[in-house]
Amino acid sequence: MKNLFLAAALLFAVTFLAPRSASAQQYTAGGQFNGCVTASYGGSYNWLEFTNNCNQSLNIHWFWRNHDYSGSAGDARPGSSVDTGMSASEVRGHGGYELYVCPQGYVAVTGSGSSLSNGGSNPQPYKCKQEY
Repeated sequence: MKNLFLAAALLFAVTFLAPRSASAQQYTAGGQFNGCVTASYGGSYNWLEFTNNCNQSLNIHWFWRNHDYSGSAGDARPGSSVDTGMSASEVRGHGGYELYVCPQGYVAVTGSGSSLSNGGSNPQPYKCKQEY
């Protein structure tokens, strides 16, 4: 009887108390959340900034097109912006950018779960993986 109780308690814990992993949704470059983000020049230095227009916080990652391995990322609450630190002439010099946008707490990774690289001149399908 004691073993049956322990087995039932373990089953309950595994089923209901274990952390659940969100199934990863596959996106193309220019994915589902990119429509939530607008680009403009503003702020104190008139740098390129990405504004979150959705009702949830987002992680906005960008790669410069002419510099595959460079770019950056930042989290933006609804209505707030992430500043790139680049002027219009610098952005043109980089050939523009590609966005990889996920909900906050998630990062864009390749379909196999690896970190994105050369995402600027080689836009890639991606999925959003929960950060740990």
